[in-house]
Amino acid sequence: LKKKHSTMGQAVEIGRKMKARHVILTHFSARYPKVPELPAYLEKSGNVGVAMDNLSVRFDQLDLVPKLIPIFREVYQEELFEIELRKESRNLKQKEERELKQKAELSARQIATADCN
Repeated sequence: LKKKHSTMGQAVEIGRKMKARHVILTHFSARYPKVPELPAYLEKSGNVGVAMDNLSVRFDQLDLVPKLIPIFREVYQEELFEIELRKESRNLKQKEERELKQKAELSARQIATADCN
């Protein structure tokens, strides 16, 4: 919460702890120009909805907002696929960097051990 914002997971958990009847997620990171990542746990909670720009909802319609998530998934299918690709690419790059670092550390230890002998 360094930037005084919550992740989706944190917001959903806070809503659960306070026994909120409705949790509407808004104000997403600029990393998501069209649509945020829509993790499966959003639908599983049953009372969590996502509000995109210009969404207007009356109080008597709040129960409908969580039902929009599958529609958003369909409408933004291409964008969500691109988000997933970028995420996987980032994870792969981080894994490769960790492996390179481990190999370098192992080589340094082997050289240090050889110098001691």
